[in-house]
Amino acid sequence: MAETCTIVVDVGSSSVKAGYAGDDVPSSIFPSCMQRCGPAVEYFEADGSDAGTNAHPVSRGEVKDWDQMEKLWQRIMDKIGLTSPDSASVLIVESPRATVAERSKWAEMLFEKSVPSICFGNSGPLSLFASGRTTGMVVECGAGLTSVTPIFEGLSLTHANITMEYGGQDITSNFRTILKHNQYTIDYVDARMLKEKMAEVYVPSKDLVYHAPADNKQFELPDGTQVTVPKKVFTDCTEPLFRNDHPFPAGLTVQAYEALRLCDDSIRKDLSHNVVVAGGTSLLPGLGDRLQVELQQRINSEAKANKSSTAHEVRVVPNSRYR
Repeated sequence: MAETCTIVVDVGSSSVKAGYAGDDVPSSIFPSCMQRCGPAVEYFEADGSDAGTNAHPVSRGEVKDWDQMEKLWQRIMDKIGLTSPDSASVLIVESPRATVAERSKWAEMLFEKSVPSICFGNSGPLSLFASGRTTGMVVECGAGLTSVTPIFEGLSLTHANITMEYGGQDITSNFRTILKHNQYTIDYVDARMLKEKMAEVYVPSKDLVYHAPADNKQFELPDGTQVTVPKKVFTDCTEPLFRNDHPFPAGLTVQAYEALRLCDDSIRKDLSHNVVVAGGTSLLPGLGDRLQVELQQRINSEAKANKSSTAHEVRVVPNSRYR
């Protein structure tokens, strides 16, 4: 029997991460959005915008188009340099929204390509394991989906899993809208680049009332134009992630708090003490700190209302205090 290796593949709404098991980092990261190239059925990596010519096999954590996914899979094989599919077992990193039907489609597609074996791993527990923990709560902020997954001794507590259809691509769109109100119009790709470079999450200090910073930031548009906009533009675009009015009834902190409440009292302390943020959107400066401050206040308020002597300590990693 030929010796086989194992590849790990994570196909998200915005990007594909693929590589070989045992490596510290993925060997290839590229956009999961594909674009039609001419009349022929050819595809190349697109920018991730919502243009009508683009194809998004994965949206909001779910595979929407399996024909496009099959073409994307061939792109993955080319990127990591795997010429013989029957020589590699595959670990698919799946979304918390994954269903049995979706796993069946993955298995059908990959077994037809002679992949010898397949394993599915939920992204929540895998993110927790990567931090060196087996018990905790993972807050994943991706491009199209944000999810909260409590995990106890390596097992995902699915009854307490909460997802919301809001993520980095929505923050980018919000950023473009705010810039347009400030008389600057840029395309999606440039907006995403600026967001990743300059956007941040406002962190309250003494209270939880939102007051955007008043000073300005200067940056250069792709055409070389130097523009100056209020700094609050770069915090306002991320604020809907935490607000409880729009575009979803509960913001990130409320979702994390409700996930804790759905778990048994005996493990809430361990869960709140090991809150791990993951996903591309979690790289926004201040996100971990904001979650730490707001979640701790909610837990303290609950302890006070129930006349409890102690409140669970919240420890969110990474943030400026815990790494």
